[in-house]
Amino acid sequence: MKPYWMGLDIGGTKCAVLLATVDGGIHLKDKLRFETQSERGFEPVYAQLTETMDEILRKNGLTYADLNAVGVSCGGPLDSRRGVVLCPPNLPGWVNIPLKAMLEERCGVPVYVGSRNAYPRWSDTGFPGRRRRSAAGRNRAR
Repeated sequence: MKPYWMGLDIGGTKCAVLLATVDGGIHLKDKLRFETQSERGFEPVYAQLTETMDEILRKNGLTYADLNAVGVSCGGPLDSRRGVVLCPPNLPGWVNIPLKAMLEERCGVPVYVGSRNAYPRWSDTGFPGRRRRSAAGRNRAR
């Protein structure tokens, strides 16, 4: 398995791109953020997202070939199985966007798309369903 994972958090207020490694745990290597300015619609936000993906790889001396996969957390509704963003109210113009297919074609690695409700902290961990200790010592999903 390749050591690097990329995580994307797409929201109506901000977007984040992270780079993480897995070596006995999840280790955040780098993170870049930008204001979504969602009123711009899909194309400009997607362009800035992919530019930020390229930037984080370049900054760390990597290419998409170094990635194991990309995980995407995005507001719903969406079809996670097909990786299609249906029509989130906080992202105007994002209607029936085949995000998984678009990113897989661009990056050449598997892409996993999940709802921000299911994976609310994907941009912090890069992985769906990662568990962490709560203050009370109980495990809870992130």
